[in-house]
Amino acid sequence: MVEKFGMPHFFLTLTFDEASNLKWKEIKDIESLAMFFNNTFSWRDFPIECMAIFCTRLQTFMSTYAFGGESIIGIVEHHVT
Repeated sequence: MVEKFGMPHFFLTLTFDEASNLKWKEIKDIESLAMFFNNTFSWRDFPIECMAIFCTRLQTFMSTYAFGGESIIGIVEHHVT
C-alpha cells in the first residue's frame, strides 16, 4: 500500500474492549443470555457474535465519521479496513 499510495498522513486503530466494565451493551446482553443457559459462559464463548458486533460498530463508525458527509478527519482518499 505504501509503495502505491505513499506514507499515510493519518493512521487510526480501533480496538474492541470486551473485557472491562466499559464493554458495550451488546456484549453485556450476550453474557446475560449465555449465563441463562450456563453460568460458566462468557463473551469468550461467542467469538462469531462478538466479531459481528465489532464489524457492525466499525461500519457505523466509518460511514458516520470517516466518510459521512462532513468527515471529522477531512477528505479520505484511500483507506484499508
